[in-house]
Amino acid sequence: ADRLAKLAAEDPEKVREMYQTIADDFADQNGIPRKQIQWVDLNGAYGRRDGAGNIQLDPDFLTDPSVLLHTVVHEMEHSRQYEGMAMDPNSTTNGAGMTPEEAARWRELNQTYVRNKGDNPSTSVDEAYRARPVEVDARRAGRDFVNNLTLEELEKYL
Repeated sequence: ADRLAKLAAEDPEKVREMYQTIADDFADQNGIPRKQIQWVDLNGAYGRRDGAGNIQLDPDFLTDPSVLLHTVVHEMEHSRQYEGMAMDPNSTTNGAGMTPEEAARWRELNQTYVRNKGDNPSTSVDEAYRARPVEVDARRAGRDFVNNLTLEELEKYL
């Protein structure tokens, strides 16, 4: 992590390209369209998806590789989830790395009443957001990627 942070300070463009390659690899491995990473000021947020589904990352965190490695995969997992949820419910083929049954499950888990935790008035907006199944899954994907990334794999991206 220290080496990557140092490289980000010395050659930020190379590190930006690395994050794009990680996003592209995720897309290719999961059968979803590649998403362009855009570097924009997000006022303290690490990243998000824009209205077109592109990934936006805050350049203020470029020298914090554990945050951005997690965030790239987290946001790409959202892309996979939403690609899967958009599958034809009558499809008999897999898409976005999931079966039609899994896609139907994600559609159900992303319904408004689930997203809003059953409209429980005692649940804070932040707590409800963090508890959403799509968020729990995306955090898991990002965490697993960071925790399982070997130095050799990281070197390949550089």
